[in-house]
Amino acid sequence: MRHGVDAPISSPIAFATAPGRTADATRGGRHGLFTQTLLRHIETPGLKLEELFKRVRVDVVRASQALPPERRQVPEEVSKLTDDFYFQVAATPSAAPALPPAGRPGLQVVDL
Repeated sequence: MRHGVDAPISSPIAFATAPGRTADATRGGRHGLFTQTLLRHIETPGLKLEELFKRVRVDVVRASQALPPERRQVPEEVSKLTDDFYFQVAATPSAAPALPPAGRPGLQVVDL
């Protein structure tokens, strides 16, 4: 594994950024960019964990795009999930929300 971490069966491990990179932990709030974004998406009902991680990655990449290249973040995960996992179960399976429209970032640097 690139991270030197081997996830136990049925578990995910998430990293705020790629190996050898530094995560932005000084966003002027209680949490860094990755954690702020993760906490926002965790509230979305009907979102499978894999989709949650994709949305977090997209928003973190967009939010860190304006930073110098050495400070940009791309979160990564190691997953050995064997079942679907939801933090918030939707009322019906078809009630899962759609991704934000293309061209409209879900999180902007100015929002942090």
